[in-house]
Amino acid sequence: MTDIVQKTVGANALYVIDESNNTLVVDQTNGRVGINNTSPGYNLTVTGATHTTANLSAGTDLFLVDEGNSRVSVGTTTGVAGFAFNVAGNTTLVGDVLTGTAMKWVNSTNRLGIGTTSPDAPLHVKITDNNEALRLETTSASSDTNSAPDLAFVSAKKATGNYLGGIQFKGLNDADAVQTYSSIVTRIDNPTDGAEAGSLFLTNMHQGSNRTFLWMEGSSSGVGFITTNYNGQDINFGLQNLSVANGGPGGYGLYHDASTGRIGLNDSSPASTLEITSIDDGNPEMRITRSGATTQYLGFTNEDAAGGLISMHSGESNKKGLYIQAVHNSGGSAAGGNFVSFRTGPASSPVERMQITDNTSASASTTDPQVIIQSGTYLLVDDQIRLGAFVSGPTPTDYSISVSKSAATLSGGLFSQSVGESAIANTNAGWWLTANGMNTSSKYTPAIKFGSTDSALTTDNPKYLAGIVGRSTETYSAETDGGMALDFLTFPNSSSVDGIPTTRMTIDNNGRVGIGANMGSPSATLHVRTQNDASTFVALFESEDDGSSASPDVGLFRDSTSPAASDDLGHLRWRGRDSGGAQLDYADIFAEIGSPTDGAEAGYMNLRVAHANNSGGITDFIRLRGDVAGAVVVNDSGRADVDFRIETDTNSSALFIDASANTAEINVPLNLGSTLTHYNNTAPAAGQLLIGDASAGVWDAATLTAGSNITITNADGAITIAASGGGGGGSPGGANTQVQYNNGGAFGADANFVYDTSTQSVAVGFTAAGQSSGSISSDVMTASNNIAVRYNQGGATAGTYGLTLSDGNMVWPGAPVGTSVTIMPAIDLAAASYDFATLDGAGNCSQTHYLMVLQGDPGAANAIIMPDPAAASLPPGARWTISFNDGSGQPQFVDFPTVPLNGRFSQIESTAIGAVTIFTDGSGWFVESVVDTSGAGRLRFL
Repeated sequence: MTDIVQKTVGANALYVIDESNNTLVVDQTNGRVGINNTSPGYNLTVTGATHTTANLSAGTDLFLVDEGNSRVSVGTTTGVAGFAFNVAGNTTLVGDVLTGTAMKWVNSTNRLGIGTTSPDAPLHVKITDNNEALRLETTSASSDTNSAPDLAFVSAKKATGNYLGGIQFKGLNDADAVQTYSSIVTRIDNPTDGAEAGSLFLTNMHQGSNRTFLWMEGSSSGVGFITTNYNGQDINFGLQNLSVANGGPGGYGLYHDASTGRIGLNDSSPASTLEITSIDDGNPEMRITRSGATTQYLGFTNEDAAGGLISMHSGESNKKGLYIQAVHNSGGSAAGGNFVSFRTGPASSPVERMQITDNTSASASTTDPQVIIQSGTYLLVDDQIRLGAFVSGPTPTDYSISVSKSAATLSGGLFSQSVGESAIANTNAGWWLTANGMNTSSKYTPAIKFGSTDSALTTDNPKYLAGIVGRSTETYSAETDGGMALDFLTFPNSSSVDGIPTTRMTIDNNGRVGIGANMGSPSATLHVRTQNDASTFVALFESEDDGSSASPDVGLFRDSTSPAASDDLGHLRWRGRDSGGAQLDYADIFAEIGSPTDGAEAGYMNLRVAHANNSGGITDFIRLRGDVAGAVVVNDSGRADVDFRIETDTNSSALFIDASANTAEINVPLNLGSTLTHYNNTAPAAGQLLIGDASAGVWDAATLTAGSNITITNADGAITIAASGGGGGGSPGGANTQVQYNNGGAFGADANFVYDTSTQSVAVGFTAAGQSSGSISSDVMTASNNIAVRYNQGGATAGTYGLTLSDGNMVWPGAPVGTSVTIMPAIDLAAASYDFATLDGAGNCSQTHYLMVLQGDPGAANAIIMPDPAAASLPPGARWTISFNDGSGQPQFVDFPTVPLNGRFSQIESTAIGAVTIFTDGSGWFVESVVDTSGAGRLRFL
């Protein structure tokens, strides 16, 4: 018999039968029995297989082995027919449980296999046919908000990015490898309490890889999102229409082409980013409908007959519709014109506002493509208007209106269709340039600006170079205000880099025009101000007309309806400032009416200047009178301090009218050029002459009287004087300038005896100028009765050599050094060489006996050049003294380049004060005397 052993396991007191096998254990502490188990957790705990041959029960419902029905019930005595094992209440299975081959619980792996005894997952259902593998079913038919039956996936994960589980759809590939062909996966995106967000992924096997086709993403605080093609693969998206077979249009209602990014509506091959294909010609391809107003919508239609159409439809007549239609006006042919019409107004009768045409249409003014804004419609642009392609140059967004075109097509204009305005009014047609509120500080309107976008202009581009701009001249604070000037601006050549144009001309608020830099307010109707010098004109009026009567005229017109004598006709004033800064007129030319009588009109012109004797006031000097007397009047006002004087180049008072003395003087030879008809208001008598009256201080008219042996005959225009007692008489003989002599009792003359007034000389046997022959010429008569005599030796050129004879001596002609270029000429060798034969171009060497060298040549290059005496026709015995007067040590040279001095020396050099006298025999040069003041041989012959 097996012993019963009492022992303690943990805190429990046990009675054990067959201690080695723990066959039966009674837990006295907890009142439990264990078979093959020393720690029974229940009133009866059996470890291992149990077998009974009859019904086995424990209490009323605790445990029943129903042998007759081959079933076991735990917690109930009422087994369910058809089930071998029935359990009521909680059940703990410690070991594996196998129910035939249909289901097995593997205790070691905690897996349940249904249809398999080797489960690969906690629940592994395996079937061998194509029937359902799992069904969740409820028999409750109660109507409530509870969802049943549910399949729940619960995870203990709670971090962002954690995946919570999924459903995988697996199959074999052709290599018998298991692949996940599709799956449904969920993920935590945000576990924050109250802001939880998650994602759900629907994936498919695509080109050998598992790709997410649909991603539903929740948001913690923003908007959730559904994304297709999450991995960015070539996975398109489409929503299919009802098939044609089922009465629908077929195809895709919405299609997204992932490879091109294009979306098609009723088009599975979109050719553009969004392509809509019509399915009904009678309805728009696209309609935008207002919620709650099904008859009011915006429709987009593309019909072959009517053309493309965007229209607004409304069931109410007061709704303003939108109507945009593309029209081809040639019945579908390729020829003809096309235009797009923009209309507004009620849907039943919209009005065309704008038309874009590519050819002639009823609204087009030319055959060129154009945009037409119809009459009654206004174009309002809030920001910028740009015309042309801005590929370079200014940024178009910087300008309200900008045009970039080639020079051939860049133009514009305002062309009125009316015949012109009849009066100036605020409603006149034109282009407004206005500013909102103006005063003398905020003074400029928008300008008409001229400039350049040349690439060389880097500081400002485009650069403002010229312009026309309005400028307010008062503050606009009342309806009557509005003074405005107009400024014209230009930019000078080579100005500063960041410069702006300068105002060059102004038309001020009173209509006065000012020309000049930054004129401001001109002080006359035309005010020209300049800073130029006298070499340029302030104003130039030029005519290019070749006609004989054409001329650049300037007119001054006084348009008076009641002209009267002495009315001013206009002034030319020369105005300046005095030393005190006051302005005054220094000179004035003005015209006035002498007489306005029709047919006897006369005008006066007055030349006036400011006169110091008139306190600087403007004073009449010359007046041109066009009245009946007609005169040029000097000192018409009869002032005692306005004289009249005419000057010549050498006489400052050739004609002088002394106003205060009432006298006139003529201080130059008088050539009347015509006849003198009166003297002292009396006609002349025959042979009457004007003879000086010294005692009276005047000229008297008188006739000549004769003494003895002379008769005087006074006739008209002639007086005849004749010797009445012998001794000759009669008219002069010979020709003009010939000296008269007694020729047998009459006047005689000879061409070889003349008086030259230009040289004040008498030539006997030759002319003083030509010196061709003869023996004597008187050049100068002086107060000492000296006479210059020219003579020649036999065979010599006449008159080429001369002496001055006086009472006490005989000398050569002389003159202060430097006063004559021919008599004792002054020579500067520092300037250039000197030609002896021609006196350096002033005459010939026979006109002087002395040459005065005042300056030597520091460069030792210049000299007095002596000629060949024979070639120069110099007479034998002619001599000259050359005086060296430069004592600074500079060399003074005399060169003999053709005939050496004394047949040996080619040069004389003097570096000290001295002189040398040389003479010629007509063919050679010879030294007569030498003076060297240095005593050290500084005058040398080389």
